[in-house]
Amino acid sequence: MISSSDILHGKILIVDDQEADVLLLERLLRDAGYVSITSTRDPLEVCELHLKNRYDLILLDLQMPGMDGFQVMEGLKEIEPDGYLPVLVLTVQPAHKLRAFQAGAKDFISKPFELTEVLARVHNMLEMRLLHKELHDYNDVLEQRVRERTADLRGSEARYRTLVDAIDDGIAVKDLQGRYVTVNPEFLRRAGLSIEEVLGKTARDIYPEGRALLIEESDRQVLASGDAYDAQDSERSGNGKIFHIRVVPLRSPDGESVGLVSVSRDVTQRRLAEQGLALSVRQLRTAMEGMVQAMATITEMRDPYTAGHQRRVSRLAAAMARQLGIPPEEAEGIRLAGIIHDVGKISVPAEILSKPGRITESEFSIINAHALSGEEILSKIEFPWPIARMVGEHHERLDGSGYPNRLVGDQICLGSRILGVADVVEAMASHRPYRSALGMDAALEEIARNRGTLYDGEVVDACLAVCRQEGFSLD
Repeated sequence: MISSSDILHGKILIVDDQEADVLLLERLLRDAGYVSITSTRDPLEVCELHLKNRYDLILLDLQMPGMDGFQVMEGLKEIEPDGYLPVLVLTVQPAHKLRAFQAGAKDFISKPFELTEVLARVHNMLEMRLLHKELHDYNDVLEQRVRERTADLRGSEARYRTLVDAIDDGIAVKDLQGRYVTVNPEFLRRAGLSIEEVLGKTARDIYPEGRALLIEESDRQVLASGDAYDAQDSERSGNGKIFHIRVVPLRSPDGESVGLVSVSRDVTQRRLAEQGLALSVRQLRTAMEGMVQAMATITEMRDPYTAGHQRRVSRLAAAMARQLGIPPEEAEGIRLAGIIHDVGKISVPAEILSKPGRITESEFSIINAHALSGEEILSKIEFPWPIARMVGEHHERLDGSGYPNRLVGDQICLGSRILGVADVVEAMASHRPYRSALGMDAALEEIARNRGTLYDGEVVDACLAVCRQEGFSLD
């Protein structure tokens, strides 16, 4: 913004062959506060002085010997690149006013001078000149920024084109009418077409009708919703290839959709690798299941009177896990742990396991060691679940009265708490060598009575819901 100080510091040149007029104007302007005033009586010096000092205002007399004011203005036009002449004409002949304006002068003062008019016109001329210079400087900066931005955009475009041309994805840009405006070499290679055969064409022009309809439908969905469209397509290629196709809207800076960008990625090898991995996982799971079942069979061969006990505990524990909302993958680990939770009994003498009467305290301590034995056996196998820990803890109780380590509360993992409740229910409800079956009602009453003390409250609730509300049967 132009201030009064800027105007008073504007550079002024007075050009007049009459010394009296020069002195009058100098004194008038200095008294008004102008601080940068130069004068000359020789019109031949004007262009050289202006080229050196770039005056903001030239007070120019028209009638001078050797070179008149019109000739001076012609010379000044060659110096001012934008053609702007900061000239205030001084003359005793008002008839020259029109010609002076045509020559490039910006204002006119008649001699003899009216002092207040001179000051007003000088002030206005300087203000206009400084505003013009400020605008000119701003335009120069703006043009420079435009040039720099243009160079940046061209560089970005070149980098973008290099990147797009180098990648293995087929990339195409289309306008709102579905005409291709940009494609990369990979797109052309897959289509088997030249750039001339694609640009300006639509899908209907370059593809069979069926494929073109699929492309048009995906484009319509993107334009209607404004969201990306993803599809796995193994049919359009016609050669068994599997492509992942993604179509997204192309937007202007203000967010308006101006076209579409489609990216086609060959995912054949990845899909085949995923399928191979899935098959390997299924085979490993099958082998692991077979190994677990084999271990369960060996255990039951040692303890024929509890044949089926582990499988029934496994089924009940899995149902409880589902009732508790445990993710299926974790519930699978609990199910497998149930199948072999008594594997440690292979270390217990058969005569103790099948003894029909009451067992002694020493025999009971041997039986109790089966949990630790089972954990030790299973710890050598790398399961994706903590099966060894669940087997080792399935006889622990919340109050610390269980075995083998008298763990308390959350020291017992959730899978172990589920197995513990399922094991008690199945054992009480089924026949044993040393007693007859007590029945399901007695088993459920036992866990309900000790809910929150021996057994986890939420686990007990899940077991009661499964057995009473869902009608679960051990048989």
